[in-house]
Amino acid sequence: MKIDYRDGIKRLIKEYEPVTRSKIAEGVKWRGKIESNTLSSDERENLFRNIIGQILVQGRNAKGVETQLDKIEEKIRNWSLENIEKNIDDIIKRKDKKGRITRKYALASAILEHLRENNICKWILGLLEVDADIPHLGPKSDADFLKEHGFYERVPIDRHTQRFLFRTGALHWFFKKHSSEDVYTIFAGSYQQRIRLLEKCLVEFCKEFCSDVSIEKLNLSENPGILDIIIWRHCGEDEKLGCANICGIEPKCNICVFRETCLWDRLSQLMLGNPQQSEIG
Repeated sequence: MKIDYRDGIKRLIKEYEPVTRSKIAEGVKWRGKIESNTLSSDERENLFRNIIGQILVQGRNAKGVETQLDKIEEKIRNWSLENIEKNIDDIIKRKDKKGRITRKYALASAILEHLRENNICKWILGLLEVDADIPHLGPKSDADFLKEHGFYERVPIDRHTQRFLFRTGALHWFFKKHSSEDVYTIFAGSYQQRIRLLEKCLVEFCKEFCSDVSIEKLNLSENPGILDIIIWRHCGEDEKLGCANICGIEPKCNICVFRETCLWDRLSQLMLGNPQQSEIG
């Protein structure tokens, strides 16, 4: 019996459709202004503040990242780019205990230096290219920043996305179809290699099973980042931030709309003595 991921994705999207549409509408507006280079001065400064926020939350506990960003942006909400540059020491710790320049400070400085001489819209579009010769935020932060501003070609890989890929069997499907390696070899590479591989997995998953799924005229097979918006709400634990906490640390399979197309549920049934013959893909 094949796992019909296509049907499962449709049910999952329907479950979170209103909030997803709202999020996409906001992102599309940003993308239109960035691609046409028609940002107002206030919008440019909002983007700068968001960039600083993305740098600051790196390495922090994943839970409540949006809350952390809100607090950071509230602190510097009325700062101009000039003030951010002058007061960067107040925002980001310059040196560690051994007197070395911190990674976050070096990254923020490199981006601000780059943007003094280059258009911010061009820099954002450059983030879509992994190997572009520009200062990058990092694999997850690049994709997260792009997703928040309507660029859904990239996928930010956090613990919620990884949980979805492993539990549903999407990762096993990917290795079965696109690699001769064993799925566990994913842990053999570096952090960046693992993130890139997981991102490729979700990209290929959407190409395969979401070709007939669109939201706000955006097809998920070409915009896998949209699925990440849904995954975050389905798998996230923080209900105050709008997460349903269905596929959280302790999955609530009995109320999950995706359970009929999920490897985790099939394995759970097998352990309970209710075997179902399954084939992933």
